[in-house]
Amino acid sequence: EKSDQHKKIITGIVIALPLLLVFLALFVSADSEFKNWLSRIPDFLNASLIWRISRTILIGVLVSGLLYEVVSLSHKHSLRNIIVEKFDSTIVSTLLGALNALFIFFVVFQFKYLFGSYNYVLKNSMVFSEYAKKGFGQMIFVSCLAFIILIVVYRSFSHHGHTLAVRFLGVLFMLQNIVIAISAWRRMELYEQAYGLTTQRLYSEWFMYFIGVLLVVSLVFLLADWKFHGFVQTSLALGVIALAVVSSVNIDYVIAKANLSLFPETDKRWDVHYLINDL
Repeated sequence: EKSDQHKKIITGIVIALPLLLVFLALFVSADSEFKNWLSRIPDFLNASLIWRISRTILIGVLVSGLLYEVVSLSHKHSLRNIIVEKFDSTIVSTLLGALNALFIFFVVFQFKYLFGSYNYVLKNSMVFSEYAKKGFGQMIFVSCLAFIILIVVYRSFSHHGHTLAVRFLGVLFMLQNIVIAISAWRRMELYEQAYGLTTQRLYSEWFMYFIGVLLVVSLVFLLADWKFHGFVQTSLALGVIALAVVSSVNIDYVIAKANLSLFPETDKRWDVHYLINDL
């Protein structure tokens, strides 16, 4: 009953949002004072505040989910009644085989680009920031798709059992995703070596490490043929630990120390404006 009520509330919110936007636009066009008041709202919000609020909510959700997974007896009992759909092993093997073939072709064909050196970037007239950002975006997109496929397939075959072919193709698929993640980390490292650290670059690098750890964990669970429920609990726990560690690190000290250590290795003067504005 509670679940149905929540669905109704969400449905009402989804229906209300476009209507709210329409009426808000009408009110803004009709009343200049109301428009001016709305325009001042962004002044009370900034990227740092939004990040703190989002981080707090995310940590709360992860901690709550972890406690619910581990502690709640009703949840453990309800798991026994969940009907898990069984996928056909031939269809899944074909899907994973096609994805693996595409990944292998891409990694082999683009190997020099994926793992380019400092000289490779300069010789090909590439920009370090663009080279690194493309790698980060590529890793995020590929990893999200990989985890979605893993969760759907792994959940089904963990419950109903799987063939050796599915297991092998799943392991190969995660290995290739690890290769993509290493490539993204390598590109970010080149960028940092060329221009030093900033808050955004350091957080991006740490996020890459976290994704890499999750990929390795998923690989271990696939190889060991452990239960899907254990994979969910482990992933939640790692998320909480990662956020706790990152939140406790003095990031300004880490950035300053790393950037100052580059000073003896270069004859260039420091770009103070660049450092102050964290570009």
